[in-house]
Amino acid sequence: MGADTAPSKPEAGPGVPRVARLDPTDVAATLQGAPPRAATRRVADVPVGEAGAADLADALDRLAGVHARSRGNFAQEAQVSIRGHGARANFGLRGLRLVVDGVPASAADGQGQLGPFEPWLYDRVELIAGPAALLYGNASGGVLRVQQRVFDAWQAEADFAAGQRGLFVAGPWSREASASSMQLAFGDWRGEGARPHSASRRRSLSLHGEHLVSPSLTLDWQFSASDAPQADDPLGLTMAQFRQDPFAASPNALAFDTRKSSSQWQAAARAARQQDDASHVVSAWTGQRRIEQFLAVPMAAQSNPRSGGGVIDLERGFGGIEWTGTLRRERWQLAYGVRGEMQRDARRGFENFLDGRVGVRGALRRDEVLRVRSLDPMASLDVDLGASWRGFAGVRGTRLRFEVDDAYIAPGNPDDGGRRRFSSWSPAAGLSFRHANWLFRGSIGRGFESPTGNELAYRADGEGGLNLDLRPARSRLHELAADYAVAGWSWSATLFHEQVRDEIVVAQSSGGRSVFRNAGRTRRRGVETQIDWAPAEGWSMTLAHTLLDARFRDSPEAGHRLPGVPRQWGTLRAQWSPLSREDLSCWAGLHFASGVAVDDANTQHTSGWQRVDVGVSRTVQTRLGDLRMSMAVENVFDRTYAGSVIVNEANGRFLETARPRTFGAGIAWTWR
Repeated sequence: MGADTAPSKPEAGPGVPRVARLDPTDVAATLQGAPPRAATRRVADVPVGEAGAADLADALDRLAGVHARSRGNFAQEAQVSIRGHGARANFGLRGLRLVVDGVPASAADGQGQLGPFEPWLYDRVELIAGPAALLYGNASGGVLRVQQRVFDAWQAEADFAAGQRGLFVAGPWSREASASSMQLAFGDWRGEGARPHSASRRRSLSLHGEHLVSPSLTLDWQFSASDAPQADDPLGLTMAQFRQDPFAASPNALAFDTRKSSSQWQAAARAARQQDDASHVVSAWTGQRRIEQFLAVPMAAQSNPRSGGGVIDLERGFGGIEWTGTLRRERWQLAYGVRGEMQRDARRGFENFLDGRVGVRGALRRDEVLRVRSLDPMASLDVDLGASWRGFAGVRGTRLRFEVDDAYIAPGNPDDGGRRRFSSWSPAAGLSFRHANWLFRGSIGRGFESPTGNELAYRADGEGGLNLDLRPARSRLHELAADYAVAGWSWSATLFHEQVRDEIVVAQSSGGRSVFRNAGRTRRRGVETQIDWAPAEGWSMTLAHTLLDARFRDSPEAGHRLPGVPRQWGTLRAQWSPLSREDLSCWAGLHFASGVAVDDANTQHTSGWQRVDVGVSRTVQTRLGDLRMSMAVENVFDRTYAGSVIVNEANGRFLETARPRTFGAGIAWTWR
């Protein structure tokens, strides 16, 4: 999309929830990032009625610069990176910021999770990348903003695909002509997975309400909860195992019964006041996340008295408060604010064996509490320079404090508590120039990324205690872009160059646990292309393509590619609604990517791949409501490939196999 325009969206067809619009009082896009005209900003729809979607990866994959791959392993969630940031994560999101309905969904230390957010509940995802993302704070290699749908009628939907099924119910709960509104959503999803020992189940509940106090003051609140009581982990495969049987589970996964259970709830409230020349938003949020995970750590490796064991028991409490404001004048706009966050991780570790049996909870081996506190002030100024020129400059400060209190002290295992503090200022600035249908942009910035609590939790030498040698990564970014838009056609190209000092990378991953180190200097440079085209009535086409050269600059890995990051990838999608048949829609998508290195030494590489998906949906209107039916085929030509990799896996089990050809069907009923 163009840098300062969101895509125009057609009216929702029968039976489709009304398109959610960005809340006009939600000024977070300006307050927490550069003004839209100066920022690299792209928007993609989350598919409605495309059967078989199990996570948000397919929607994210439609944004140039974002590499999103479903692992086929729901114990570890989708693998998401932006311009190579986040590729090191063996679960969740690292190096990226996640914002859901205007509220930060990343923890104070920068760790984020996509798993609790069901794809059927959300309407659109927005990417903010480059220097503009730095104004969101720590670990902003890119920012993903996800927005919930607005349901104007009750809807029930059932989706089925090979080995999986989902049931979802959502709708409004409010009186007509009322100043208040609320909507409720519930989902239940379960799947067997394409590989043995990959079954998963999750349930979710979401409540969202809004109250118009006055024409200028809006109060809204949200509550969400998710529970995943079962998520088996088949682990990765070696190259030899992949060639022999790509859909097998690792023998260690079966021997140790590797698995994870998790639950999370989050509540948030926000007050927004909108005036002619000023806006103010106050947000507060709190929540809790529980995880129990059984790893494939051998019994012998746990004989070290300082070992953390092979079972993780984590209880995380988190919360924060943010105040932001804008002051607008004829030629300029000032944004300012401050955010404070806290995080408390009670982490216990147990042996994964008892009385000769493995895959069970055994003796306690770790008991500690990690506390994280952060304080981030920010300010940015957007100025109309005249003659079609516009400029911005902004800065965000970050102060982080990590404290660990160790309650497990035993012979050979002394007190491993400790303290770490990080602080930095992240400035960004840019210019834009508009001429006719063209917009030209350039920006620079300096970023900061601290280690997460999980990355500090384990030392590379296998000893207990914090990984106190791990330093924050610091980056310098440069970006140039051109956008062009006319009726029915938009084109955007972005060139970027980034240098990182003390890049945080995986030192070793084994049995589901990773430890981290600093790798010196790295360099990223590339070009992103996004094209949206409506060649004829009823037709729409989208291309998202990324070229990226990401390499180490310091020995011993100098010149090697960053593992887990392809040199190029993209998505081409076409959708057709036959003339005079607005109730019928057909679509096809091509996904492709080059191979990736699996470790820092680049000893092995995966092969490149291409995948074709197709689908069709039909809506039938009746007096009682609307019935939508859909069918889809993923991986039409049944390509076998490694969809994601486990970076630097110590035993060579790098590869996670993508799903084979999969047929899906869905049916949805909307009450009138």
